Amino acid sequence: LLLAKGRIRQILKVTEVRFMAGLLLVAIGLLAWILYSQLHLPWQESLQKAAFDAVSALSTTGFSSMSYADWPAAAIGLLMVLMVIGGGMGSTAGGIKLLRICLASKALRFWTRRQVTDSSEITPVTYVRAQGKTTASRDLIRSVFGYIGLYLAILVTGTLLICLISDLTLTDSFFDFASSLGTVGLSMGATGPQTADGVLLVEMAGMLLGRLEILIVFKGVYSLKEIISQRLRKPRFPENHCSLL
Repeated sequence: LLLAKGRIRQILKVTEVRFMAGLLLVAIGLLAWILYSQLHLPWQESLQKAAFDAVSALSTTGFSSMSYADWPAAAIGLLMVLMVIGGGMGSTAGGIKLLRICLASKALRFWTRRQVTDSSEITPVTYVRAQGKTTASRDLIRSVFGYIGLYLAILVTGTLLICLISDLTLTDSFFDFASSLGTVGLSMGATGPQTADGVLLVEMAGMLLGRLEILIVFKGVYSLKEIISQRLRKPRFPENHCSLL
């Protein structure tokens, strides 16, 4: 909306936009250097492929410019990080979301500063939305860290489950489940027609959690449980039922 109104300066002040731009610049630069130095691709081709795949991973779009079979481990690791971070709040992109990561990093920086300097000063965590500068409440920061912890716990659990029920490596398992949970679509080649049914079931669960949002799914399951419990506790006959006997 700001872009349609021509408010470019206001867009550039938004915390999530600035964080995304900085993250992409760093990721693209590192990926290009890794592909250039270790795969010995031409510099222009390395930059082009790095930019395309970095944007694809962070936006959880799912397109790839080449097979990852020959990619160095460092490049694969960077793509994993981008997939886990994901897109913007309120978007259909998967991942933890940019704003949560940004707020968590700010909170950790302030906490570390307090611990190192032994300062009792409380510095509020602020961020800029399209509506203007906002102070993050303690409840918001707690919910951010809670969601990140829950997301990472599911990510680790799904990865270990795939390792247990298949012969895939830890890297392949982590990459493909992170892709499923983040609803990205990128793959190391572990997911395909030949994939075991158990692995596909784990990835399906990850896709549902990632697309519908983890807390929404948990809330739905809890509400369904409450409805079933209430119906089971409901008496079969009304209290004022009169027996003919």
